[in-house]
Amino acid sequence: MGKNQQAKDLRREMSRIIDLMAKYQVQLPVELIKSPHFEQLRMPFAEKVALFLAPMDRERSEASLREGTRMLHESLNQLLDRAPEKISFEDRPEPIKLACQLGCNHCCTLRVALKAPEVILLANALRKRLSPEEMAALKDRIEKFELDLSTKSLIERAYRSVLCPLNVDSLCIAYLHRPINCSSYHSFSLQACLDDMADPAAGNVVPTDPYRRMLQAMHGQALECGLMALGLDHDDLELVPALRIALADPDAGAKYLRGEPVFAEANQPELREALDREFESRPMTQIPVKG
Repeated sequence: MGKNQQAKDLRREMSRIIDLMAKYQVQLPVELIKSPHFEQLRMPFAEKVALFLAPMDRERSEASLREGTRMLHESLNQLLDRAPEKISFEDRPEPIKLACQLGCNHCCTLRVALKAPEVILLANALRKRLSPEEMAALKDRIEKFELDLSTKSLIERAYRSVLCPLNVDSLCIAYLHRPINCSSYHSFSLQACLDDMADPAAGNVVPTDPYRRMLQAMHGQALECGLMALGLDHDDLELVPALRIALADPDAGAKYLRGEPVFAEANQPELREALDREFESRPMTQIPVKG
């Protein structure tokens, strides 16, 4: 393909994205508008929103909602796969390597928030993949998880709690369709993860990559902006109760699209408020990276 054709294709794609953003009157996040990198990030962000909106623009259906969400997840995972494996932190003399490895599940005890389309996509994938016996076992683990969680305080639930019911033999059975907040969580220190797991309230800082955190924010906010543009509920949900609801009701996705509060039980603002208050009283810090 010649350079002229590539330039034409790029202009056509940019025009399509701009038209889609205008059609749905997508409002950009305040954080993006105020960012010193606004000019560099505006079109990449719009591209992610358009990625989610495009299937719904063709047909407003649960299948389209899942497809847009899947494409957004795939975009994030591809970018994370290309992110640097080594980072230089100001408190370390040498660059350190990403600590996350296959079978490492220390972060799978963390609270996970997600949007409704993510759990709709996740439940659909699990129905297709799991045998009746495996599905029954998952529902048993979900029940046990929620029972264990009910004995904990809000702050205990907001930090680390019990192992996610999707984690089996140290592996996630929903890995390809895991939520954005699961995909993008990472660590450059196994020991920091172990220390945080041993004492969640101590404020141990897990070294993370600002570029990966930016990718997480971009894709998460793109999904939220897309949902707002479509007039759909965009509140954060708690992963496990939302998954229980979606697995129990095959029509949950259709009900969500109709505006029914099908996931109301998984929307727990008191948990988010408790976490916000805790962060205000004991702010978490990030270890600066060099350069």
